[in-house]
Amino acid sequence: MTGAEKPPQIVMKEGLEIIVENGRATAELASSIHTTLIRTDEKVAKILEQQQDAARETVAALASKLATMIPTAPPSGDMALLLADCRDTITEGIGALHSQSADVLHALQILQAPPAKVPPPKYSWWVTGVAGLVAGLVLMGATWWVWPDGGYRAFIVGLDAALVKHYPQLPSAVQDAVTAVYGRHQFQTPGSRQKGK
Repeated sequence: MTGAEKPPQIVMKEGLEIIVENGRATAELASSIHTTLIRTDEKVAKILEQQQDAARETVAALASKLATMIPTAPPSGDMALLLADCRDTITEGIGALHSQSADVLHALQILQAPPAKVPPPKYSWWVTGVAGLVAGLVLMGATWWVWPDGGYRAFIVGLDAALVKHYPQLPSAVQDAVTAVYGRHQFQTPGSRQKGK
């Protein structure tokens, strides 16, 4: 390792510290956004309430002006129709204002709500496990089927045949070493496979 490289533990620790710091900053930002949304919601509600109060005052002022302009006799004819149309138009305007304010409040509530979490799949762990097992078995089978023999098996069989054939001519130290190797791997020793033994 050179002097410029850091051990993996230190690199991982620094990475985790950066992630934790980013998480704290994100939490602070989310808290700030939440506070701003609450304040905005309160301001919009206050503005809508003021608009409704202003609309009511305007309707009351119009009604009082109309009351002074119209004689005390019951309205009749065109004047009555005009007053009914004015009343209906004002009522529709108040209804529209009320529905718009409700829509704005609903949109603000949606903005303040935390994002919906999608539940994880119910059996994803076993599907992943089965897929991994199948992939591992396929890879092992492909390796066993495709992997070249390299000629080692034929070499070992030939070497074993030569040892069995020439075992009696080998020095006793070599015979002991060969017997030890065969015994260690639990194979029948060349001496026990000699013809006549």
